[in-house]
Amino acid sequence: EVPAHSGWGFGNPDVVACPLWDVGDINHGDIQALKINSNATYTFLTEFLTERRTLFPPEASAHWHMGGDEMFAECLDQQPGLKPWMATHNISDYNALQQYFTKRLRTDVLPKLRPQPPIVVWEQNSGLAIADSSIGAEDIGQVYGGDASGIVKIVRGGRAATFSPDAWYLPGTSDATDWESVYAYEPNSTAVAASMAPTDWAKVYGGEFCFWGEHTSDSNLET
Repeated sequence: EVPAHSGWGFGNPDVVACPLWDVGDINHGDIQALKINSNATYTFLTEFLTERRTLFPPEASAHWHMGGDEMFAECLDQQPGLKPWMATHNISDYNALQQYFTKRLRTDVLPKLRPQPPIVVWEQNSGLAIADSSIGAEDIGQVYGGDASGIVKIVRGGRAATFSPDAWYLPGTSDATDWESVYAYEPNSTAVAASMAPTDWAKVYGGEFCFWGEHTSDSNLET
């Protein structure tokens, strides 16, 4: 999960944009972003991901989920010298900064892995135009929530997509009625989805159910 949710504040603080920062929510505490403007960040990612490639060969892990969500401005605002650097490089805002990061990930880090893995990124939080040059032809945009309009944008841009609708976020399941709604939900039931052609759906690889350990209960433990 990069550049946010990096978790390197203790192990490698030199590549982290802000010190440990807590937004006061158990679901978002201690979120840190990497220093996007530092060459040391990309050197570190190359070394780390090269080791990961040896542990998880292509046959065990075809796509790598690189994330891209929840890069909070409150963290980046704490990095000394970042905004002057952005002005010098004509980077207008933090969305554009994240797009810069993803492009460098694609050009400076991933090509050094053998073989180079295609990646998955969150569509709505990545600051990216999914169909632009920062996203490879084999990469996947993962859509969170909503009415599938994000899927339309991705597949009609020539990329593949996966869908994580609100109905499939398992922390909300607390009784049998909730589970019935989970199983009853059909991703193609929205008006936007109904407008998609069979050729669009052919680029949708499937869906993902999401779950966090801190929400474990008797009703969802065995999911």
